Amino acid sequence: MAPIHDRMPVILQPADFDVWLDPQNHDSESLRSLMHPCAAELMTAYPVSPAINRSSVDGPTCIEWFGNSAEN
Repeated sequence: MAPIHDRMPVILQPADFDVWLDPQNHDSESLRSLMHPCAAELMTAYPVSPAINRSSVDGPTCIEWFGNSAEN
């Protein structure tokens, strides 16, 4: 992520979804333990439309490849 942004988002593993979303779980330490950087090999970066920056734009077009070719 460093070439794109100076902060790394938390990306939860599917196995952790239920624990993270459980409204009865108030154990901040157990929740904090789920927050660690996602492995680089699990992520793919590619250009998307600048329209992603407009709050009025929503839907699958926000994540479609933007540019002349998939080799950008």
